[in-house]
Amino acid sequence: MQQREYQQKAIAFLTRSKRGIIQAPAGAGKTHIAASALAVCLYKRQGVANVEIMVNTIEQVDQMQTACDRFEIISEKANLQIYCAAGAPTGTYPDLLIVDECHRAGAPGWAYKIKQCQSAIWGLSATPFSADEERNACVSKLFDDNVHTIDRSDLVDHGHLAKAKVVWHDVPNDDAANAIEKHTKELIEKRRKKMPWMFRTDDGSQKQINQCKWQAAQRLGIWENENRDAHIALIAKQNIEAGNHTIVLIGSIDHGKRLADAIPGSELVFSKMGAKKRREVIARFRDGSLRCMIGTSAIEEGFDAPVANVIIMAGCGRSERKTIQSTGRVLRPHDGKLCGIIHDFRDECHSMLQRQSRSRWRIYKQLNYSQ
Repeated sequence: MQQREYQQKAIAFLTRSKRGIIQAPAGAGKTHIAASALAVCLYKRQGVANVEIMVNTIEQVDQMQTACDRFEIISEKANLQIYCAAGAPTGTYPDLLIVDECHRAGAPGWAYKIKQCQSAIWGLSATPFSADEERNACVSKLFDDNVHTIDRSDLVDHGHLAKAKVVWHDVPNDDAANAIEKHTKELIEKRRKKMPWMFRTDDGSQKQINQCKWQAAQRLGIWENENRDAHIALIAKQNIEAGNHTIVLIGSIDHGKRLADAIPGSELVFSKMGAKKRREVIARFRDGSLRCMIGTSAIEEGFDAPVANVIIMAGCGRSERKTIQSTGRVLRPHDGKLCGIIHDFRDECHSMLQRQSRSRWRIYKQLNYSQ
């Protein structure tokens, strides 16, 4: 398979690095880069290598296996294990450990496995670092602070990734604002009665109040907001009718179930639905027989469906990592795709949700998304 210039540089970086990270946007071909670099190393090696690849989801296991199967040298000269981090084997000492979604390497379960490996370790991620400085320090140390970055803007300029356009929506939410305020007071009163010791200091009291505010805002401003859901359903229906392949990203399974009922022809995907059923739904979306898929974090990372060209950000949040990972689902190159469309919401019914909307706007601006 012919390599693009940026891929050749990334492959060269890995083959000369004992430890290092490829930071590249969704659609840049991180999986292909890793498999290609592994093949190059095996061609140079005498004898068989023990290679392990750790990923986050079952779908990523399949993607990695498919990429490695393209190279005969890997099947000939590698004892290869590909597994989810949740089921990572212990007591194994591979010659090479490849860590997909390596921004998770700072999490205890992931870090434990990586620290066991005393040989070469390669990491792959669109967002290896976040606002969590402690986790960033852990990731940097595990990979020797060695990062090769593939710039998204360069890939867009050369036609390797689709452009991004954000469409903002305003939803009237006076009723939601009143309901949130009432529910917040109820939650605070309930928590004061149940855990009075948590309110004994000013700092402790403010922390509990903020938690109640967020709980009420998320529930009634996002997950159970009928006006907002009606608008989301309308956007989805319009895109289905236009022939677009639409992802609706949600943060709650119950919210997803309500939206699935409101959007005819849609299917809900979540991590605990069962691997076989999830694969079937994703396969139908990829081949175009399913036009709208509603998903939780199960499709936030590592989900590969280049046909997707519209995403509706039906949840909330202000995480830069999650925003980049989520929107990247519709920016992979595909025949006829000039632009990935991102539908987002200015949530004005509560100050916390307002700040999150504004944070996402700033993230989009930093990424040079049109909005």
